[in-house]
Amino acid sequence: MEGEIAFADALEKRVSLLKGMKLELLNEIFQKIEFK
Repeated sequence: MEGEIAFADALEKRVSLLKGMKLELLNEIFQKIEFK
């Protein structure tokens, strides 16, 4: 059971990390569009 909780926790952290990276990418793209 503890292993499952640790796995879910790691998965959640990875997902939030990916979401953060996606947001940063979107911000960069929007900035490039605005500067054109």
